[in-house]
Order: sequence, then structure tokens, then C-alpha cells
Amino acid sequence: MALETRGNSTGTTYLQLDYGKKSLYIYSGDEKEGFEKHTTATGKVSYRQYVNAVTGKITSAYFRENNFGGTDFVLIFTDGDEKYSVQMKIEDSVFSNLARSIKNVDPKKEVRFSVYESKSSTGDKSYFGVSLSYPQELDENGKAKLIEWGEELPKGKQLRNGKWDFSEAQDEAYGRVEDFIKDNGFDKFENNSNTPKEDEKPKKDSPFAEEDEDDSDLPF
Repeated sequence: MALETRGNSTGTTYLQLDYGKKSLYIYSGDEKEGFEKHTTATGKVSYRQYVNAVTGKITSAYFRENNFGGTDFVLIFTDGDEKYSVQMKIEDSVFSNLARSIKNVDPKKEVRFSVYESKSSTGDKSYFGVSLSYPQELDENGKAKLIEWGEELPKGKQLRNGKWDFSEAQDEAYGRVEDFIKDNGFDKFENNSNTPKEDEKPKKDSPFAEEDEDDSDLPF
């Protein structure tokens, strides 16, 4: 099963991140069975079907500009005739955590991708944790074999003005993902440009067409 949802799957291929619930979800502008109502701080109403995990072979990975002047990373999972597109902003914790282990991912194998809530050391903040595994391979405990973490990203530096600078860590995360794209030949695909193909461009009523007010999620 390619998607593990909290309800019946609709076959929608685009997934994004709910920063409050720390979960993947499928977006709908209309009320549907299995979808929960979501209201933003400005009163905008939409509907979300929450997804526990997506499984498939990684068949594409690329960076592209989003609708809000930033850069997103897009990861494509394919399971038979089904294709699932997971989008994340490169400034977010989900991207930095993915970057730590992405070089250890074998795209030739079926991969299970899930996110979860991870607390800071002080317990006052929560971030996206990332779990990657090979569901068709079992460890000594009979569970799906987890993909190993890579080296930690550089630590942040406190500047003289008291602010923290995480640019080195963010640059390292970007570089690791960029290497993954190049090492697996994903940069040679047509849809790996900053301008998505026509059928991948965000529609007016799509998950990539609006900004969620709760989407602040610094990675450190």
C-alpha cells in the first residue's frame, strides 16, 4: 500500500506538511469523506486527509521555486501506476533531517517515508522528525530496516549581536540533497528544473497554492 492514511485514500498524488500536527496530508478545497476541516488564522477553510507514511521507489528529486519567493525540495515516490509528490521548504526541519540520511538511501529499493513530532532538548519546541526505512527488508527484530543516519549537520553559531546563524548547516543540508540528486541522475530529468512541467504546476485549488500561517518550522 503506497499511502498509509487516517481514512480512505482518494488517490490524490500531492502531499504537503501540516506544521501543527507534524504530519503529511492530502489537500482538498471541498469537503470529502475521510478529510478533516482545517481553518487558518485568517478564516480560510480547506480539508485535509492525514497521511502516516508514503511508500514507493524514489523516481525523481529536485528543487524548484515556490509561489512565495522561496525554494522547495520535491521528492517523488512511485508505486506501480501511482505517483506521490512530497514537497517541503528547504528552511524547515523536515528538510534538514532528511538531508542527514539521504545519501544512504538506495532509490532502487522500496522506501517508506514518514514524519513525526520531535521535541527540542528543552521540550519547549517541536519540529519534524523524519523516518526512512526499507519495508521489504527486516532487521533482527523483524521490523522494517531503518536507513542509517549520516553525519550531523554543522552546529549553529551565536553572533555578537546575540542572534544565531544557521547558514552553514542549511548550506550543508542543501549540498547533501543536491549530491543525492546528481548521484542518481535525477538532475537529467525534464521535471527537475525550477519551472515545473504543466501538469505539475500548482493549481488555484491545490495544496501548493496557499501558504499556511502555522508553517514556521526552523530546523534548529
